[in-house]
Amino acid sequence: MATFTPEQNERIVQKLVEKIGTNKACPMCGRSGWLVNDGLVLLTLQSPAQAAITIGGKALPSLTITCTTCGNTVFLNVFTLGLGDVLGMVPAPPEGGK
Repeated sequence: MATFTPEQNERIVQKLVEKIGTNKACPMCGRSGWLVNDGLVLLTLQSPAQAAITIGGKALPSLTITCTTCGNTVFLNVFTLGLGDVLGMVPAPPEGGK
């Protein structure tokens, strides 16, 4: 299982504080205890016209935080947070090479 290095974890926490602040209440239970899960989730993008699920292709690399009270899990895009470089990820160029 992939885990974040201590340096990566520190930068992740810094970015989360910078972007969403501290003591952010959970929208489900109203409590403010959160856990940063140790690893990434890839949400694959599928064409609505596809009849079958395709493995590989476009994806949204995300880290997750989980409410320590109710378990609500929130997905946060790695690139939107500005953590791609910290995690050794480079966004794919836009389609058409522009």
